[in-house]
Amino acid sequence: MSSERPPTQPDATTDEELWQAFVRGDDTALESLAERYRDELYWYLLLSIGKQETAAQCVRNVWALLAAYRLPVEGFSSFRSWLYAVTTQNAVPATHPEPFGLTDLVDDMKRGKLKSRRARLFFCIRDMKRAVRQPFLLVTAAGLSLEDAARACNFTVARTVHGIENACRDLTRAEPIGQPGHYDEL
Repeated sequence: MSSERPPTQPDATTDEELWQAFVRGDDTALESLAERYRDELYWYLLLSIGKQETAAQCVRNVWALLAAYRLPVEGFSSFRSWLYAVTTQNAVPATHPEPFGLTDLVDDMKRGKLKSRRARLFFCIRDMKRAVRQPFLLVTAAGLSLEDAARACNFTVARTVHGIENACRDLTRAEPIGQPGHYDEL
């Protein structure tokens, strides 16, 4: 007799179906959605805000806000797009974040090249203005459409495209990730 467990079946319920179930009163549906998006939202917020503790707190705040909302989603192409819009509008500071988690990254830079590459990426994203960083992250990291990213940021689609283009330009001008640089000296 084998002691291996059979592989678990992925939940075939869509995000929209889960949200509808929550709106109708099924609290476990919100828990399922939170489980699906917990890590993804955390990383989006970490890149947006730059501080681990603040990003984790913001994830909790977003789900608490959604728990109190309990109304149908309207105006977005998907629950995912709406979730990122809610997250962006309620958790991402409207101004450039203060020290952008510098204390969280200093240890990474001391651990060697692999970790310092990640730190350089954070620093490059940190240096972007919010109007450039947010549309870029919503489209590239979160996978939102240009239209939904624009709605999430309260931008026009043209401004969103312009922000993404500027972010791509900033990233290509940044120090190559594999090259030693001034960040290694810290």
